[in-house]
Amino acid sequence: MSNNTTPDLKAIRHKRGMNQTEFWQPLGVTQSGGSRSESERDMPKPVESLVTIAYGTPAQFFKELQRLRPDFVKDLSKHKPDALREHLEPKA
Repeated sequence: MSNNTTPDLKAIRHKRGMNQTEFWQPLGVTQSGGSRSESERDMPKPVESLVTIAYGTPAQFFKELQRLRPDFVKDLSKHKPDALREHLEPKA
């Protein structure tokens, strides 16, 4: 989700069978703020990061985690290298 295109947040939410409050409240975003984001207005970067972490694919989650906390990912890679390798290395 954290790329140069706006994810279709409404489709993601509908696929999960959630209303706006259920989707946005765990992220600390109001229903009206979520509605604005779903209308493809500019989404603040912190909200985009939260959406990626909460609702993105495992690969998107790990890439966002690596962007936010490279130290944590480096430490995690020492203990669970296969989990990270699966999601961070480009597929051949």
